[in-house]
Amino acid sequence: MPGVSEETRERFNEVFKKYSGSEKK
Repeated sequence: MPGVSEETRERFNEVFKKYSGSEKK
């Protein structure tokens, strides 16, 4: 995804991981 700062990418990763964990439960 071009034009995305690393900070945003890290935040997105955190949210994605959170959602993944919730879905697994």
